[in-house]
Amino acid sequence: MNDKTILTALLNCGKLSEEEEEAFRGMLGRLDSDLRNTKTLSDRQRKWADAVYDRLKLKDEEPCQNLYSSGKVPKPSGRVPIFAWELNKPLKPPGRS
Repeated sequence: MNDKTILTALLNCGKLSEEEEEAFRGMLGRLDSDLRNTKTLSDRQRKWADAVYDRLKLKDEEPCQNLYSSGKVPKPSGRVPIFAWELNKPLKPPGRS
């Protein structure tokens, strides 16, 4: 996750103290004001944001990007279907023996 994503998630959770919310909102404002997207959080700021993110257990609430790997999509049972156009395809390119 990048800096803006973490700060946005923290600000949208509604579980921050006033001091934390003010600090994170200021950090996000500085990142948004950069037109070339070259600014990032300092190491201390990122550690603090990660610590608060873990403390609030927001990882459990973040959406999984790959539903198949997370087990939310059932795996197909049985054989993979073979379509009619796949049955009689040539095994070698034309002209090769």
